[in-house]
Amino acid sequence: MKKIIKLFLIITTVILFCNINDALSTTWHWTNGNSTNIWNDADNWSDGFNPGIPAAGDVVIFDATSSNNCNIDVSTASLNSFTITADYTGVITQNAGFTINVNYNNANFAIAGGTFTGGNSNMTVTGTFTQTGGTFTSTTASLNIAGNFTQSGGTFNHNNGTVVFGVNDLTIYNTPSFYAVKFNNSIGSTGRVYTIDNSITVNGDMSFYSGGTSSVRTITLNSGTGAGTINLKGNFTGFGNCTSASGGGTATIVFNGTGAQTITGTTTADGRVPFPNVTINKPSGTLTFVDNISVSGNWTNTAGTIAPGTSTVVFGGTINMDPGTTSCFNNLIVNSGTTTLTNALNATNLAGNLTVVGGTLNNGGLAITGNAGATFQVNNGTTFVLTGTSAMPTGFGTTTLQATSTVNFN
Repeated sequence: MKKIIKLFLIITTVILFCNINDALSTTWHWTNGNSTNIWNDADNWSDGFNPGIPAAGDVVIFDATSSNNCNIDVSTASLNSFTITADYTGVITQNAGFTINVNYNNANFAIAGGTFTGGNSNMTVTGTFTQTGGTFTSTTASLNIAGNFTQSGGTFNHNNGTVVFGVNDLTIYNTPSFYAVKFNNSIGSTGRVYTIDNSITVNGDMSFYSGGTSSVRTITLNSGTGAGTINLKGNFTGFGNCTSASGGGTATIVFNGTGAQTITGTTTADGRVPFPNVTINKPSGTLTFVDNISVSGNWTNTAGTIAPGTSTVVFGGTINMDPGTTSCFNNLIVNSGTTTLTNALNATNLAGNLTVVGGTLNNGGLAITGNAGATFQVNNGTTFVLTGTSAMPTGFGTTTLQATSTVNFN
């Protein structure tokens, strides 16, 4: 009984301390009272009674109190929130070499007016990032956001920096345009879901990062109320170190850059860290595949030149697969679920082997024709479905139907 009472007192003390700590949070308004235009000057801030410099857990507000410019000339304390209201008309500048830390618990950043100009050091927001007006020019380093991202107004300039989304489930609203994007699930022991509510554009590179070798730090990209599209103009540069085949999602990654693009996959062709839906619609330039690329959603090759190299594409899920009519795949594996063709496979769009390792391959009533130096194989316990009057695959140098495989004629 004494142990229970002691535990209760400890918990109560912790909760009370947290509440007191929050209650002691100070709200600072920018006044530029000392006319120096720098953050690290106590006389440029007021809590309504006294001057001072924002400290850990404090709230910072730029509003009509003063529209004078502010140069952030020091790495900020861990702020509880950072707000720029619609009636602030000045310029806030992140000086070179200093970080902005809006990271006291789930701290939010909001801009509705004025101008924010990022520097060359990181900015971290552990809550939501909301822009309803004003001009926000990001840092050339990393803008780390752990909560929802909303840009419903104003101008967001990516400044060739990286936006890192994580380490919580979050939603990206509206139609923002970024330079580089990283989806970062490097903390904890669970998968993360990132929802693309409408569409976003990534003008540079995009990557997944899971941190360490983990079977649970999966990354799922889902669509929201809108299209759920990521228009990727640059490279996909990494799948992290997650070993799970879970993830994928209902969003669509569209490779539609006008220059050369590369997808660099994993070193193991086992379906780990899959893409969601994939569309290739390049007006120019070549998309190059490197290593092993996993996909759990539909695959549509609409336009553009693909250089598959020695890569392997692994499908796992309920998938409609359109390889197009030009070069698309080297080796192709069906790993799980059911993959159904919506366009014929032939020696032009499939250079290498076609293997059913798990699940089902349905030819959709379309012809499958391979290269003489390649193999078609249906492994034990898997199924190959021939729809309509279509025939068995032809042209492969070797065709193997293992002993417990199944061929269905529908």
